[in-house]
Amino acid sequence: MHLIRFSACGFRSLTHVQDIPVSSPTILAGRNDGGKSAVLAALAFLLGEHRLTDEDRTYQQDEGVKGQCCAETWVEGVFRLDIVEQAAAPLPAELRIRRRSRAGEAACWEFFGSQPADSRLQGLGRLMKKDLTELVAEFGLAPSGTLRKTCWPRSPHTPRPSRRPSSGSRCRRTSRHGCRGCWRSAARTRARTTRCAPR
Repeated sequence: MHLIRFSACGFRSLTHVQDIPVSSPTILAGRNDGGKSAVLAALAFLLGEHRLTDEDRTYQQDEGVKGQCCAETWVEGVFRLDIVEQAAAPLPAELRIRRRSRAGEAACWEFFGSQPADSRLQGLGRLMKKDLTELVAEFGLAPSGTLRKTCWPRSPHTPRPSRRPSSGSRCRRTSRHGCRGCWRSAARTRARTTRCAPR
């Protein structure tokens, strides 16, 4: 997973910031006490490497609650998954994960997404054709297309089939008259075998 942007609320000087882009590389520049350390600490909190304390919570400035810590702090990140990670779990290409901490409660992670309420309909990409057919029949669905055979690339460890024709066979890559080279090679093989055979 690669973090592409994040947001924060109630974390130190990050009262409420949204969609901070993250690329390669990402450079933080600014004056002292400008919030650079707060950004790094917020990312560490999102990834579970920073333990939130009361000093990390934003102090409110509204009348009546001025000087008090905010009741809720959260940091949310948008992550991009590669093809392998999407195949391993039924997740979208972009994933929103938030780590939230309310006053007096332990921090927790939240995942934003949608999935079927029926557990049998989750992770359909890992089911075989027979199981999918049974689910289609059970829920009264109709397929929108036909199954296509997927041709996977040959493994480098898979031996290639021999293209040399067997003795007495015709070369498939030639015209209907056959290939003289193949016939001659077969004839030499038969003659050599005849001379070497014991009497």
